[in-house]
Amino acid sequence: MLDKDDVETAGSVKLDILSLPILAVVKDAERDIQRSDANFQYDTIPREDQATYRMLWSGANMGAFQLGSPAQAALATQLHPSDFEHTVAAIALIRPGPIKARAVKKYVAARNGYSRIEYLHPALEPILGRTYGVCCFQEQVSYIIAAMLNINDAQAEVWRKQLAKHARFGTMGQARQSFVKRACYVHRDLSLENAHKIMDELEGWGSLGFTESHSASFALTAQKTAYMICHRPIQYYSALMSSDTPCGFYAPQSIAAEARRRGAQILPLSINESALACTTDDQAISIRIGFCLLSGIRNEDVDAILAQRESGAYRSLLDFCVRVPLRRDLLESLILCGAFDDLHDYNRRGLIWRLNETIAKAQAIRADTTSSSQQRLELRMVGADATPIAWEIEDFSDWDKLLWEWRIISVTTSCHPFAHLRQSLAARGIITAHEAMQLKTGYRATVAGLNIRPHRPPNKAGGRFLFTTIEDESAYMQTAFYNDAIENNMATILLSPAVIVRGKMVRKGYGCSMEVEKAWPLSIKDFRPAESVESRQELVEVARTGARSYR
Repeated sequence: MLDKDDVETAGSVKLDILSLPILAVVKDAERDIQRSDANFQYDTIPREDQATYRMLWSGANMGAFQLGSPAQAALATQLHPSDFEHTVAAIALIRPGPIKARAVKKYVAARNGYSRIEYLHPALEPILGRTYGVCCFQEQVSYIIAAMLNINDAQAEVWRKQLAKHARFGTMGQARQSFVKRACYVHRDLSLENAHKIMDELEGWGSLGFTESHSASFALTAQKTAYMICHRPIQYYSALMSSDTPCGFYAPQSIAAEARRRGAQILPLSINESALACTTDDQAISIRIGFCLLSGIRNEDVDAILAQRESGAYRSLLDFCVRVPLRRDLLESLILCGAFDDLHDYNRRGLIWRLNETIAKAQAIRADTTSSSQQRLELRMVGADATPIAWEIEDFSDWDKLLWEWRIISVTTSCHPFAHLRQSLAARGIITAHEAMQLKTGYRATVAGLNIRPHRPPNKAGGRFLFTTIEDESAYMQTAFYNDAIENNMATILLSPAVIVRGKMVRKGYGCSMEVEKAWPLSIKDFRPAESVESRQELVEVARTGARSYR
């Protein structure tokens, strides 16, 4: 048994076998789509689809494999990809090596004609011609080294790998001196200045970069998942929410919100309708939450629920407790997330209030049931009327129900949480993310939303950037913090689940983001959640209208 380094030293072929959860997602989505379109085949999805490219230009790529991160979204809005090669390059560019080599801006500028394609030496044109004079792929680094130092490919590959060691041990200056000296000796027409510029680009590749084959294989899946988001979003997002692993960069709540913006109705967990995974209806207009999102439930619990349901739908909470003995905490979770709403007139608090009586009654029925005929008789007697319910107490408010759903199944099914807060936010001059992203560069805006995945990637100078995504019911907006704004707002952004941000809007290409000047933690107690269903539905429709603008 050899490790990867020993295999390479021995001269054997080394292969990385990747297990990608996204492949299970697309298989599930394909199976779902084929229920209404038997001719659909994932393998025949076209690589070149202009509607998909237009969607990517807008930055609306949430959930797409490898293209769903904020960095890739920002790149797509500026790059304007129009063929498969652009997607291959995009996936390769958002890696530490090309970023440190400042390849991203150069590629975007050259691809869009903002700058001339220039080669620091004629020997580089055959190597970099297809990528607009920019080094995007790992093997291009080796080819450049081989061409400039007049060594064979094997020697160049060794030299390339030494870049990482030089970067780690701080000896890059020695590598630079060696490269410049030999390159100028081999190529008498190469100036000392250009030799140093070539080495400037190679230095960044001491960090991770992709080979072209790696990028191309990822790009094929990325392009197809983007196609499914563009043309089959409901089935794709349903499968993505059901995945055993996190939904890429975003949580199920964000995926559900994006599905809603694209026209889907998110249906709550139902004891009689839900399956293990999230499911769609025959018309592909709704996503039913599956038991897989229920916190704390085990596979054997789900198996028991589904097995008993095959012998007949559950008639009440008491009927369910008789047929499927579960832990009390799971019963509470099922009630609080609305799984029994269809059976008990949406009175969740009344069911919880007398749950102990229901459990005791179910245990007594199971203990007294000794024959199959008697069991059938008893089960006919445990309909909805037999379930103890405290009708005299007021049910949870819509806001409280939303919070319980969010806590238990990680998704709010009725609407986005900020739809409840919109009236109070608007009264304070806080606009939606969608409205902010319609503003021109330089305009200032104040937006409130969920603080999605704040992160601090390193920059070339050794410092840190600060980025986060702000999501409300209308859209999700990328934000960036620079200079003093990083230190002044870092604690708020890294610790607050919901924030208010104020800053300057910046338009680049087809995208729009905010350069934040100030951020505040958002406290729900400072804003009164709306209880009017009608007003919330109007806001949801506004959100869907905003989503349709990029479709």
